[in-house]
Amino acid sequence: MKKLLLIIFGICIISACHKKDNSENALEKVLISFENHLIEQHVLDDNKGINYVKLLKEIALKNDVNYQYNYSFIDTLENTKSIDITRYLKLHKELIFDKAIAYEKEMSNNTKEMDLHPALVAKKILSITRATDFENNYFKLQFLLFFDLANINP
Repeated sequence: MKKLLLIIFGICIISACHKKDNSENALEKVLISFENHLIEQHVLDDNKGINYVKLLKEIALKNDVNYQYNYSFIDTLENTKSIDITRYLKLHKELIFDKAIAYEKEMSNNTKEMDLHPALVAKKILSITRATDFENNYFKLQFLLFFDLANINP
């Protein structure tokens, strides 16, 4: 009987560790949806980290974030009631703590730069991250928030 209870307890713990809450699932669905939209619009080639780096280099070179797409990532996040971006970032930050702290420190003073000089922001992001970092949703989300906020559609 003890063995059976231990097995059931172990299964419960494992499933709890792997199961994401609704907020996290909703946020990741919106992230993937926006990412797929950018791929369809040929802003990104695919969802691999190297393409995020390629886009950042393009922004740094052009000093422009004016891309044509018909999707507001930020509005979609705000209109999805079950999404808690702060909580999501905090949970994912714990997995990559040192890199996330460096990123947040470097990016904390970019409000004016983002509006005036997207190239500076892109260069800062590139100085902190590598292509493999964008395989992590923490960095994808951070970049896509910057990208959507800085993008100016005519």
